[in-house]
Amino acid sequence: MGPKKDKTKDLLLEAGRRHVINSGLSEGLDDVKLTNVLKEVDLSTGAAYNIWENQDEYRRELSLYIAENFEWADTSTVLAAIASLPEHSTMDDWVQAVADTYFPLFVANMDFFIVLRFWGVKEPTPELTEAVRAGYELTHLGFCQLYTQAFEHYGLQVVAPHTADDITAMVTASLEGFALRHRFQPERVTDENGRLLFTQVLRTIVDNHLETAGS
Repeated sequence: MGPKKDKTKDLLLEAGRRHVINSGLSEGLDDVKLTNVLKEVDLSTGAAYNIWENQDEYRRELSLYIAENFEWADTSTVLAAIASLPEHSTMDDWVQAVADTYFPLFVANMDFFIVLRFWGVKEPTPELTEAVRAGYELTHLGFCQLYTQAFEHYGLQVVAPHTADDITAMVTASLEGFALRHRFQPERVTDENGRLLFTQVLRTIVDNHLETAGS
């Protein structure tokens, strides 16, 4: 593939990625139409079909492109909230700061549903499956490190036989549940009470699975 064709391919994949994100939940990856994407970048149908044989081939590559370019482990917002805590903060302060930033970051703005799109792809390629798995693992490791640093800072340790890895899995699972409820039962999990409920989940985890280091 020549430089011009490479440039066109990157342009159409990036346009497709933006199209998926901007569509909210109105369409999934299998509903993406090349004609709509081409209109957004003012290119002809021939520009796409010189690269991909059909729409399905484009969608498969688009899925992989989104998975590989998704900000899986962006903890910057959460880290900024933690950094703003006063010097003599407590673990309870930490929990509140994390809940207040975590919930809107991963639930209210529906980032989680971008990931859900990968799950709905018909017959995902091995490359897509691996990209999604790698992304999940990257997210898991990033937040596991964040939790571990917090436990050490406040002189706490995870109660055996559980580990920080288990704590991370608990938090992630609860977030996924909140995200689903927030999207499909917004009357039960609103932005306001959703943060409150998630705060209580974090506090329950801290109360039941952490203890003073050296105990």
